[in-house]
Amino acid sequence: MFQAIPALSAALAACAAMTGGAEHARAAQAWTVCLSHADDAPPSRTRMVLEGLPTAPARSVAIEGSFYGAAFETARATRTANSLIFSAVTEDASGAYHHAARLSGEVFIGQTLAVGRDFLMPWTATQGDSPCPE
Repeated sequence: MFQAIPALSAALAACAAMTGGAEHARAAQAWTVCLSHADDAPPSRTRMVLEGLPTAPARSVAIEGSFYGAAFETARATRTANSLIFSAVTEDASGAYHHAARLSGEVFIGQTLAVGRDFLMPWTATQGDSPCPE
């Protein structure tokens, strides 16, 4: 009758191994994104929301969120002992946007490739509601 317990334990262990056994921050985190359009113009400001970022080392876990008001269609994050990175895809009428960033201290350093609009834009993001540097 209890023969299924070892199989269940093995299945749970396999699931934990797929995410590196990591803990995840389930609460949504709001970030202020400063988009750098041109060297001679101040950056524009938007919001990014990240949910489910790993808080312990983990390989490629699914996360949720939004960038510039568009929900992530797909997104993954990886945390090692020394870094946290994520990549996500959003879309609007002009096409797909590929976002990727690495956390440096308390700032995400990222870039967005706008496939349908033929541009690559660098950006930074800080947690909370912050002004962009001039």
